[in-house]
Amino acid sequence: MFTHSLIWMMFTQFAVIEGQVRDARTHGAIPLARVELWHAQLPVDGQYTDSEGRFRFAYPTGGRYMISADSSGYVPSAVEIDTSPARSVIDIELVPNKPSPTKLQPVIGVREYLVPKNARNEFDRARKEAKQQNCSRAIPHFENGLRIFDQDASAHNDLGNCYRKLGLLDRAEDSFRQARALSNSVYVSLNLAEVYTAQKRFKEAEAVLLEAVQSQSNAGDAYYGLALVYFEQGRLEDAERSALLVDRYPHQIPDVHLVLAEIYWRQQKSAEATQQLESYLKEAPNGTHSERVRQVLKDRCAVPAKAPAQKQSCIR
Repeated sequence: MFTHSLIWMMFTQFAVIEGQVRDARTHGAIPLARVELWHAQLPVDGQYTDSEGRFRFAYPTGGRYMISADSSGYVPSAVEIDTSPARSVIDIELVPNKPSPTKLQPVIGVREYLVPKNARNEFDRARKEAKQQNCSRAIPHFENGLRIFDQDASAHNDLGNCYRKLGLLDRAEDSFRQARALSNSVYVSLNLAEVYTAQKRFKEAEAVLLEAVQSQSNAGDAYYGLALVYFEQGRLEDAERSALLVDRYPHQIPDVHLVLAEIYWRQQKSAEATQQLESYLKEAPNGTHSERVRQVLKDRCAVPAKAPAQKQSCIR
């Protein structure tokens, strides 16, 4: 059986990529450039660069991704990224097609006013500490930065993750709610729903995810979150129904197949459970649980089938 804390694990399997969008001619930063993260020819997430042209994405590991950048007066550009490192840094240079530095200057000034450099410095210090698994030191820096500038959704989300790791659920909830007010990212909604689920506030978790389902980006992952909420309540039919909807929509989290495998094992549907494990390996051959899944399938092949006519898939 694959029973484990699936809900908590799904929020810890995200890689981070940071970068900067610059003018290819002057190498100066381009603020307010539109940056999008793509996977399988579908947009996953989007944001605008800050006053220093910087951006930051958190995304599920595995698969190939592309980042596109576009800004008024520039030729759009895109680069492919390698998802193997836990944290990556890239630069994207845009070629001007209608240089107009006088138009950009007022925008830069406003953005620098909105995002003070000392706030960004606090966020950078906080993320450095969080990366080293030192949330107790990261939290004061996040809080200091947000006192200066409280409109950074990723900072609220990262602060919420730190509070969650320390078991400060009330504070985590508040941070995720503020992040959700600033961003429509399905992963922020998943984080908030996990906090509700940990407190057995299932109706609130369900409401958050049902709203996230309406998002055009990665709605499948919201259905995955719903499946987990129902699974935790023992509502296996509802969990199965939600999990089966995942593949109809864009999604990034392959663990839905593990949830379905667990459901089918509990229902004594061995063949269906095996099929879901195989689907997980196809979707995430190098995923977090791939080695364990392969071992389960090998062990299953070592046990003779009860019914001679029943076919078993084996991983050799």
